[in-house]
Amino acid sequence: MNQRSRLKAMFSATQARARLSAARPVNTQECRVTAPVLAHDHDYYEICFVHSGSAVHKTDFYDAEIQKGAVVVMAPGTIHAFAKPRDLRVTNIHYLAEWLLVDTRTLWEHDGLVPLFLAASLFRRLTPVRIPQFQLTPRDTAGLAREIRDITRELDEPRPSLTLLKSILLKFMILLGRAYVQQESRELGYQFRREIWIALDFIEDCIAEIRLLSVSELAGKMDLSPNHLTAIFRKATGFPPLEYYQRRRIHHASRLLLNPQASITDISMSLGYADAAHLSRAFKQFHGITPRDYRKKYLL
Repeated sequence: MNQRSRLKAMFSATQARARLSAARPVNTQECRVTAPVLAHDHDYYEICFVHSGSAVHKTDFYDAEIQKGAVVVMAPGTIHAFAKPRDLRVTNIHYLAEWLLVDTRTLWEHDGLVPLFLAASLFRRLTPVRIPQFQLTPRDTAGLAREIRDITRELDEPRPSLTLLKSILLKFMILLGRAYVQQESRELGYQFRREIWIALDFIEDCIAEIRLLSVSELAGKMDLSPNHLTAIFRKATGFPPLEYYQRRRIHHASRLLLNPQASITDISMSLGYADAAHLSRAFKQFHGITPRDYRKKYLL
């Protein structure tokens, strides 16, 4: 892999292409790439799985050949391109991160799962993050191709089971994450100190128990000053504790909005907001659209 100059996105892949929805918050698209693909970014996550052929994958960090068994993980906003495709056939797996970001503590138990597939929605990195690209063994390639077929098969059902889709997608991610970290003992950059893990757990407890976050209370549990805790938490996650807490509440609100039967008022109350207007203001600040418009976007 060679270092290269930064790419500039010539277009964006949006919801109109991914067609994610409340009924199908994960989607697969098999593509045959016969011409170069210009530099572009995404407003959703994409896992690109190479079935056959080859190409040169271009990112801000490297130009690298991809071939059968290669996997590329694209977080929202990252830019890449493909050059010199030769009989390239891939499946792109798109998914809504907020659909999965419920019990993050369970997800952290699996090597690579959060850092590879969800961290860009949780944290903010001050320096550019290298786009993960790695090569699977032939055995892993065959096994993960079967998982993709299982996802696609369920998506073809008139009313796909969200429980089954989530189970297969998480299994797919767990297996991919395991394969990634086993290669050269790769460092994923999320080796938090003990105080950060305590803070992350405390924030999840606050949301589950519908209570507001007190940074002073949290700092007191660790014999730290609120300012010191805020400084180390911001350095680790990119956000001060209160802002991270608000982001996590919006993640939960986003997931709940995918249920058309849940009223926005009920959702706001279940997350400790004073009323629907309070949730709407916070939600728009995070997503750029109101809860009502978000729901319309994904209730296709």
